[in-house]
Amino acid sequence: MTMKNLLLAAIMVLVMAGSANALSLQWDTVSTDTQGVPLGSGMQVTSYKVYKCTTPSASCLKAGATVIGTVTAPTPQPATMSLSISTQPVPSTYFVTAVNLINESAESDSLKATGADKPKSLIFVQP
Repeated sequence: MTMKNLLLAAIMVLVMAGSANALSLQWDTVSTDTQGVPLGSGMQVTSYKVYKCTTPSASCLKAGATVIGTVTAPTPQPATMSLSISTQPVPSTYFVTAVNLINESAESDSLKATGADKPKSLIFVQP
């Protein structure tokens, strides 16, 4: 996974873990640079920043977002990483970036977490 394609190729998934309130974001880890070359010694991803969009925009960028968490990348990295967003308000839109000693990657694709819609067509029915 390249730094450039973090969320373009890495699909963020909302994961329900047992409880309705146990909501997490999950993404694929990054192991290559923007040209697809494996990250060399000292260039590996050191952390991932998880952002929540603060503007109601179709494409949320770092300038219109707030960091809600930073996940340290272990060595070696697993195939996926995740962060609990159970305490975040719904609806909200999120994206992730990868960070190494040189820079922070571009924004991944964004993902919107929404609650259930309200029941509709409520009527009285005689038995």
